[in-house]
Amino acid sequence: MLVLFALTDRECAVWKKLLIVVLLLLVVAAIAWHFFKPEPPTRVSAVKPVKQNLATILDLNAEVMNNQIVTITALLDGEIGEIKAREGMAVKAGQALAVLDNKRSNTLLEKANAELQYSEQKLNSASRTYTRLKNLSQAGNASRQSLDDSLDDLRSAQAALAVAKSDITLATLQVENTTVSAPFDGVVIQEATEAGQWVEAGAPLFELAAKDGYMIEAQVDASDWALVSLDQTVTLSTETAPDKQWESTVTWIAPTIEYNDRDAKAVAIRFGFGDDAPPLLLGQEVDAELILEQVEDALTLPLSAMTEQEPDEYVVFLAVDGKAKLTPVTVGLQNNTHAQITNGISENDTVISSRNTRFYHDMPIEIQ
Repeated sequence: MLVLFALTDRECAVWKKLLIVVLLLLVVAAIAWHFFKPEPPTRVSAVKPVKQNLATILDLNAEVMNNQIVTITALLDGEIGEIKAREGMAVKAGQALAVLDNKRSNTLLEKANAELQYSEQKLNSASRTYTRLKNLSQAGNASRQSLDDSLDDLRSAQAALAVAKSDITLATLQVENTTVSAPFDGVVIQEATEAGQWVEAGAPLFELAAKDGYMIEAQVDASDWALVSLDQTVTLSTETAPDKQWESTVTWIAPTIEYNDRDAKAVAIRFGFGDDAPPLLLGQEVDAELILEQVEDALTLPLSAMTEQEPDEYVVFLAVDGKAKLTPVTVGLQNNTHAQITNGISENDTVISSRNTRFYHDMPIEIQ
């Protein structure tokens, strides 16, 4: 049985007011929930501080060079008769590199030898004549004038012999100079002549790099050179031996600051090849790492887990009971990837490493 209730106008008004109040309460509750609902935790990455040896490394581009390269020139005018060394050939000190046509030089030496024999004969004859006249003069059988003339002839013969001996020396030297020889052990790095070519004295024929003159040179920025010292260890590598690293030591630091090829002030440093170096060529590029400072067993963090709020003032966010805790830290030695933490955290702390979120103190987090 259907029962209908009829509401009076007054009752309808009361119900309308009650409905409006309920709706207002629902709206207020929804707004309050929106603003005061618990913030969901942000998923973050985290790292643990690690104890390790930390070093600051200076990365340098170096090049194989030779500080003992000489240009060997012709000592005489003449025609190149024979080439005995070619570019890239290793040679020993005194080894012939090229020989000039020596027919003229040998002829001059033969002539000088003949003149020497003639001068010796003239000296012997003048000496005998002078001795005979001297004996006759002492016995009163020769004039004083004859003796003086004989003495002049003797002295002229002696001078002529000395000239002939000098001519022999010059002719011998000229013969020797027809052979162009290596002044030291090395490698021929350039050849500028061929057999049959006419050259003048002083014309460049070869460039020779000394065997013991090879080294590696790098340019250090003027602001960093004071951190470099002799006998400092340097780690080397090259593209031609990608799986190999070897060590050498600094043997020379330039006494002056100069401009490098980038027009920046720099100081040149040099180091030897090292005992375990792979084959290296003149002009080859080498990567060098120079250890400037080193700390052993340092507590370290990645630089990406730290924030520099002010110059040399750093903070990290620790993950503590589901919240991010802002914590100042004191930083010591730094390199390109890590920093030494001297105060503020310990090995047991967990440091938030995410960098794609802006964190604040007590922010809810969840480590993923």
